[in-house]
Amino acid sequence: MALEHFFPYQNKIHKHPNFPCYDLDFNTLINPIQTLNCNLKKNESSIKQKFSIFTQKYNRDFSFVYTDASKSNGRIGFGVNIPNINLSFFSRLPGEISITKAENVAIYQAIKIIISKDIKKAIIFSDSLNAISKIKNPKISATDDSISLKTKNLILSAYKKGFDILISWIPGHSDIPGNVEADLLAKIGTGLNIPLAMLLDSQDDLNSIKEKLLLNLK
Repeated sequence: MALEHFFPYQNKIHKHPNFPCYDLDFNTLINPIQTLNCNLKKNESSIKQKFSIFTQKYNRDFSFVYTDASKSNGRIGFGVNIPNINLSFFSRLPGEISITKAENVAIYQAIKIIISKDIKKAIIFSDSLNAISKIKNPKISATDDSISLKTKNLILSAYKKGFDILISWIPGHSDIPGNVEADLLAKIGTGLNIPLAMLLDSQDDLNSIKEKLLLNLK
């Protein structure tokens, strides 16, 4: 029964002669990903105002980039919003991936946009603490998912090219304008017909198969 569920995923799985962690730049261990602590707490009062006050000192030199992901009825989407250049990006993702991985994809796409638009100084604001933790964690293992490792490699490559990119956590659903827009874009992404083409990690498929098997047992 489980094998029958696995067959459709055979050509969707990320395949590589090495574990993805062995492709990671060694500099990750000695040059950690740079983060910014906004000193905000979920569910505290006046988050929007506190965020505005805290970020004032960065407004002049940094572009603010907001990312988010959304999952609804088995459909996943993500969005990227860069207000100061009026840029909005959204896409749908394969339904097999977790919401944390979708948040990581959003951050990865944001970094790609930052590089392509030559935005030398940027702060990426994400409301996913899990996604940020995966990216900034200097430890690597054979079980690390491919998109987190790709994001680490991409941001380290950007550092070498002179980009100054910080990643910062902000509470979701706190009426921070850029985050509100990114959330809306992510929801739009879930409604697209065709998901972004990307290879899955085996764990994505296993989780999806497990969900289907559990549904069949009900």
